[in-house]
Amino acid sequence: MHPENQHIHGMLQALYGRSRGSIGFVDESYREVGSDGPAFYTVTATVLSAEVIKSKRDDYAAVVGASRWHTTDAYQSGLRETIMEFLGVLETHDFPILTAMQVEILPGEMEHARRECLIQAVSATVDAGCDVVVYERREDRKARNGDESLFSKAKRDGLLDRSLRVFPGSPGAENLLWGPDLAGWALRRLVTTGDRKWIGPLRNILEIVDASGSGALTRKRPQPAAAMGSGPDSSVGPWGEVKSRSSLESIAHAADMRRKISTMFATVATPVHDPRDLSQWLHEQFPRHKP
Repeated sequence: MHPENQHIHGMLQALYGRSRGSIGFVDESYREVGSDGPAFYTVTATVLSAEVIKSKRDDYAAVVGASRWHTTDAYQSGLRETIMEFLGVLETHDFPILTAMQVEILPGEMEHARRECLIQAVSATVDAGCDVVVYERREDRKARNGDESLFSKAKRDGLLDRSLRVFPGSPGAENLLWGPDLAGWALRRLVTTGDRKWIGPLRNILEIVDASGSGALTRKRPQPAAAMGSGPDSSVGPWGEVKSRSSLESIAHAADMRRKISTMFATVATPVHDPRDLSQWLHEQFPRHKP
């Protein structure tokens, strides 16, 4: 193991030793605005109790048989049987796998969508009993600082529990980050190609959280006129109302995503935080600078 990864691994072991709950492991997947198909962002989290950390780490290593894993690379290298075997290991997890998904993304707002999904996914792990969450750190120093600022501000303003420890890890230092990478990849295959084979083993333990402001991934029901609002101040949350992202194109994209997801999952979960309020809070904390 690289010395830097050894250092990170040691820090993680110390964190696990102080945990009184469960540990969350987070990874992300996305498709850019303007690419081949509608944009989306997902942040996927696996949850493990501290008591099974070592055994699950050993299980992952036994299947992969190497010190490095990235599911996209494995698929492109023809390791289909290994991927399916690894999915079988994830299927034995005691806790649900959680995925926050945003499908309403405006041009230039991929980072905003990432933050929305991160806060919703990490909040869901806290609800599942986690007091430590490990996510894959980014290479760019400015981006790393941005993540630290995000979690710090979320704790300050009560979006995340102040006692939660969120740690930027690395798949080279902690192979348990391979789990959410695999689950996120399997969901990505479903929504980008309609391929249900890979998500199939996880259909009973993966819970999708709709991070979109309009409830784009849920089957909408008619709302009373009072709930819909008719004035300029209607439907305003604690941080105000976010500018609508709806358009005929985005509605069609959301419908396509909803159709694909509904083929495998009967329900989509409601997020911990109201997505419109969260989006407004993020815009206030991380304003976009005009060129």
